[in-house]
Amino acid sequence: MADVGLEVRYRGHINCEYSAKHAAVGVIEAGIDLEAINEDSITYNFSENSYSIIVPAPAISSCRIEEIDQYIKLGGGTATCFANEWMDMEDIARHLAMDRFVEEALEDDTLDQAGKHAKFLLGDLIRELTGSRVHIEYAEAPEEPIIPESCQPKLPLGWRKDEEEKWIKTD
Repeated sequence: MADVGLEVRYRGHINCEYSAKHAAVGVIEAGIDLEAINEDSITYNFSENSYSIIVPAPAISSCRIEEIDQYIKLGGGTATCFANEWMDMEDIARHLAMDRFVEEALEDDTLDQAGKHAKFLLGDLIRELTGSRVHIEYAEAPEEPIIPESCQPKLPLGWRKDEEEKWIKTD
């Protein structure tokens, strides 16, 4: 769960600021790409009756925000501050929450746990099918992780942060 706070500054002929807090619940799915395993990834040792398999390094496979709640709204709502963009603020919060979830998944042991789980399941499946021993290794992970598109929600058009880290609409 991520708690995301936003401050917006409306720049027009009047100065107006408003803010909102959001609670977001997200899911990060990770594992190994089985489609990347090919015959070059697998070797069989007849004398030891064992398979050696090189599988892709664990990676994030998909992401989603399951729930987001705008639980505090402050400011705005007056005749002098008429351009409140609560829905855009929720979309910005969704973007920021997803960034936080992905960053946490890359920094904690999410990928290691996904890899261990996939390694266990794949090894167990191959042992059951062949009766052979199985040794699984990971290929080298890319230097920069590949982040799926589902993990990169777009910001609403026309929004950016100003020098004080407050969000402003530029169009």
